[in-house]
Amino acid sequence: MYSLQDQDLTPEQVIQLTSTMISVAKANGVDPAETVLIREFYENARSEDMPPTDAMLESQAESQFNFDALAGGSPEFADALVYMGLMTAYADGSLSQEERGLVKSIAKATGMDDELLAKHLSRVHDEAVRSLSHLPDSGLKDSVLAESPRQSRSIPVAAELFPDAHK
Repeated sequence: MYSLQDQDLTPEQVIQLTSTMISVAKANGVDPAETVLIREFYENARSEDMPPTDAMLESQAESQFNFDALAGGSPEFADALVYMGLMTAYADGSLSQEERGLVKSIAKATGMDDELLAKHLSRVHDEAVRSLSHLPDSGLKDSVLAESPRQSRSIPVAAELFPDAHK
């Protein structure tokens, strides 16, 4: 399965990933937790010749997401785009319908199939649950757990995302 740490990202890829994360965050209103995640990603991934973090975030905040720019990339980079989009969506503790729809559109624009997207969704959801498992009961933890009550980890999630894919 996918690991962002295994990739050497070009400045263009860092900007595209950051743009993807910002677009997902904007889908239902930017939450402070999403902003922290985006800022940390960009600050850790950027090289010295790239725009400063605040300038990058400001320039992307008002721009429209360019789905056409996603076509023709490697499968590994498509994984990174979808994974970071989902991580951003879950940063506030839930995956809204708007975020889900945008990530699905991003996956389609990269050529990713529904099954792989469902696997990414399941993985990110499970990571969110694990990261909250050490906390005392909280609304955030309950929110993430309630989002995907499932016996089998991938098929129901895939069916939720892509009802036509499993007929």
